[in-house]
Formats: sequence, C-alpha cells, structure tokens
Amino acid sequence: MQIVNDFKAHEIACRLGYIDFDNGQTKIKAMLNFWYLDKKDRFPLIVEFSFGYDALTNRAVPEQLEQFPIEVIEKTYLWFNTLNRQVGWVSQSAMTKTNYAYNITR
Repeated sequence: MQIVNDFKAHEIACRLGYIDFDNGQTKIKAMLNFWYLDKKDRFPLIVEFSFGYDALTNRAVPEQLEQFPIEVIEKTYLWFNTLNRQVGWVSQSAMTKTNYAYNITR
C-alpha cells in the first residue's frame, strides 16, 4: 500500500447486515463506509455503500480457484444495476473513494 497525493482519510465502516439471494447459502455483507478528512469532522467527505461476499473455496485444494454460485452473481448484478437506476438515491456524478484520492489537488 502507498499513500496517494499525501491524502489520508479517516474511515469508519458500519455493517448494515446481510442480503439473502439464495435462501441463506451465501451471506452478502452490506456496509456503509464514511471517509472523513479529520477525526473531529462532523460531516463525512464521502459516504459509500458497498457489498460483497466470500468465495467458496476448498481448503483441501489450496490452488483451486475461488468459486461463486452463478445464481448469486446474476442476482447481485441485477440488484446492483437496479439500485443504480434509483433517481434521487444514487448520484450519477459521484466518484468512488479511490477516484477521489487519486484526483484531489491540495
């Protein structure tokens, strides 16, 4: 890891819970991540909703590729695209945390 543009964010990650697309077989973790310029700031610089899930792995065969259930991938993709079309809920002009760090000017 390397610091980019001399920028150091203070991040707070809050787990929201789990999303279930396959009757409890795969736990999809939902999070809100808050970036602050300073720990004392009252309002975050960036807020990001994120989600993810762990791959199915066979510990007996460590070199085996990670696997993801195709049904979960399809449903997650559909759900994510539906969220992105919500007017007023998602900013189409917003940038990601990484994009912000690489493009700030001090």
